[in-house]
Amino acid sequence: MVLDDAGAAILLVTHDLGLKTSAKILNIATKFAPVDAAWQPAPITADSLAYVIYTSGSTGKPKGVAIEHGALMNLLRSMQREPGLDANDVLIAITTLAFDIAGLELLLPLLTGAKLVVATDAEVLDGRQLLALLERSKATTLQATPGAWRILIEAGWSNALPPKPCAEARPCPATSPTSS
Repeated sequence: MVLDDAGAAILLVTHDLGLKTSAKILNIATKFAPVDAAWQPAPITADSLAYVIYTSGSTGKPKGVAIEHGALMNLLRSMQREPGLDANDVLIAITTLAFDIAGLELLLPLLTGAKLVVATDAEVLDGRQLLALLERSKATTLQATPGAWRILIEAGWSNALPPKPCAEARPCPATSPTSS
């Protein structure tokens, strides 16, 4: 559905996915042509497309949202400054790739030289496992939703780690989930 809606002309794969699509499927594991030495990539500007993410937004119908390089770099540079990320940091990525903030989690460490630790699905869903990952990795930064902060609090998180929570949520006050 997403491929056809996007009007994708070509889909690159490494094995047969059994997809029904109007896009031409090219298996790069078996059909990879060497790049011509004279080929040069097109210049990238702030208006150049960085990626397209699919979201249902408020309509419930998936639609592609084009993200340009300029917008992506503005986000990454602003998050690099505040809350701040540099080569001394360890960022834990817990967001699914289908969510737009995953771009921040995956690309910001590459831009700044920070260490990136990608949590497993099991770690993301279990507060005790996620807390253990934070402690084991010596995480300095975590972007999370209020629900993720809640499971960390319920697992015994004391606000000591990570010192730089970021993005759309700040940690809840260190109170019991049942207190009013």
